Amino acid sequence: MCVDRLISTAVIISRIRRALPIVLGHDPLLPFHRSPVLLQRLYQSPHIPLLLAVSYLLKLLKRCSSCSYPILVKSGVEWIVEATEQLRGVTHSRRAVRMLLNVLAVAAVSAAVLYVLYKWLIPAAVQNSGWLALIWHDVIVERVLNILTGLSRPQRMLKAVQKNATKGDPQSVIAAIDYYCRHKEWAMNVGDDKGPILDSVVSEVNPSTALELGTYCGYSTVRIARLLSPGSKLITVEFNPAYAAVARQIIAHAGLQNKVTLVEGGSGDLIPKIKEQFGITSFDFVFLDHWKDRYLPDIKLLEDCGLLKKGSVLLADNVICPGTPEYLEYVRNSPRYKSQYFQSYLEYTKAEDGLEKSVFLG
Repeated sequence: MCVDRLISTAVIISRIRRALPIVLGHDPLLPFHRSPVLLQRLYQSPHIPLLLAVSYLLKLLKRCSSCSYPILVKSGVEWIVEATEQLRGVTHSRRAVRMLLNVLAVAAVSAAVLYVLYKWLIPAAVQNSGWLALIWHDVIVERVLNILTGLSRPQRMLKAVQKNATKGDPQSVIAAIDYYCRHKEWAMNVGDDKGPILDSVVSEVNPSTALELGTYCGYSTVRIARLLSPGSKLITVEFNPAYAAVARQIIAHAGLQNKVTLVEGGSGDLIPKIKEQFGITSFDFVFLDHWKDRYLPDIKLLEDCGLLKKGSVLLADNVICPGTPEYLEYVRNSPRYKSQYFQSYLEYTKAEDGLEKSVFLG
């Protein structure tokens, strides 16, 4: 009688089980492994314990007619243990999925916030502060990009020139660097705001001999050399060999290598050797754009070596940011110079900077 009732109950439960749209086999998890949609429904369903209990009860009832009581009890215990373990696995899987989704969501939001900060908010915030701009662009961003790209900033600039500038066209080289530095990655060239001031002074002086202290990547070298008359000569000095290697390629890409002599080394070591090494008696124009603490010692060295003549013009960049207070004090108060300040902006920003033009009076 008891067995008959169990069998009747099994038939009813079996019919119910077949009616459940999400249970298709003996193992209630089987269809969900085959279908991601059903698997998602399973993890969201509050009826997982009931489904598992029904499934294993059916398995147990099917064995009732052929098993003795001890075997039946033993089998029941085994099925209960198995059901419990599967239920734990489902619960753990659900927690793992939730945790993974939470981690992915946090990572996505963090990445979006960092991108917005890096691309727009911080650059906009530092536009009006010279020192913040220098710290952000010259210390933080440059180092991050060096790690990510495996290239230095001058090398990245060189690639932009080779890709976007017309070979043999100095103006296209200048335009390519300006575009790259304003829209891609900031760099401490004289830039497109102060560049026209430099052009104007060079055109006014029309030097036959010019000296540039601080080549960096060759941007200002190209600006100066393209304006020189045939037969004029520009000597440019760069202390960093890696910068000098890039500058040579950019100068050559502009087609100005015959007008420019690039010398590697320190300005303090080179200046006393210029007359002997290059046969130059004096310079008509000197552009200072190297280490700011070398501006004053180097022009005094130029004076002592007789490389400045009456009417020689000095043009110093970045006299406000980062700033050269000792140099400004000297040229503005010395009877040997007549100075004029040209207000502008720090390269590719809206922070104040400027150029100091000083005419040597002898």
